[in-house]
Parts: sequence; structure tokens; C-alpha cells
Amino acid sequence: MAFGPANVTIHRMSAAVALDDPYQLLATSERLDATRMPAGLRGRRAQFHLDSAWAHTQIDEDALAVLHLLETDRIAPEIVYTSRAAHNLIRDLMARERRREVPGLRELAIRTGVAA
Repeated sequence: MAFGPANVTIHRMSAAVALDDPYQLLATSERLDATRMPAGLRGRRAQFHLDSAWAHTQIDEDALAVLHLLETDRIAPEIVYTSRAAHNLIRDLMARERRREVPGLRELAIRTGVAA
């Protein structure tokens, strides 16, 4: 499974991040159901959600971005706490925070040390 179609899809998603193409990333992500990935692939599942959060942030879908960040935090909290990419996403979202529309963002920012 680690070298199967799911892994290839996640690599394609990461390539879309590198190419700054959120729409391609989201189109690619539709081919993968991350909930069906084996529990042992926590890092890959977390990367799926982190990349998805990036794409949604880029196209101002903040609520979906936060949902993906929260799922990353649930699957592999160490990634959200140590990843520069995750911290940058949280900062970007906080800069345009809409509390009523995006619950959970401020608490995530505080937990990860991005906001006080």
C-alpha cells in the first residue's frame, strides 16, 4: 500500500503545492478516500489533509481548510505542532479570521503556539 495508488496520488498533490496550483490539487485529491488508507500510514494521511488545507486556504475556503488542519491534528498532531507549512497556513487563516464562519481556528492557533 505504501507504494500503491494512494501514495502516487499524495505525491501528485504535493507536486500541485510545489506548482502553486490549488485547483489541480483538489481535483487530484478527489481520487483518494483518505479514510480508507491503513492506520499505519498516519503520515501519508496527515500529508493528504495538510495539502488539502493549503489548497482550500489558497482559494479562500477557510472553513474547509480548518477542517483539514483539525483532521491533520487528530491523525498526527506532531505534524501540526512542528510543521512550518502548517504554522504558515494557520497564520494566513488567522490574518483573515472569521470566527463565526470558522470555529476551531483560534483554539488550534493557540494549541500550536501560533497565537497567544
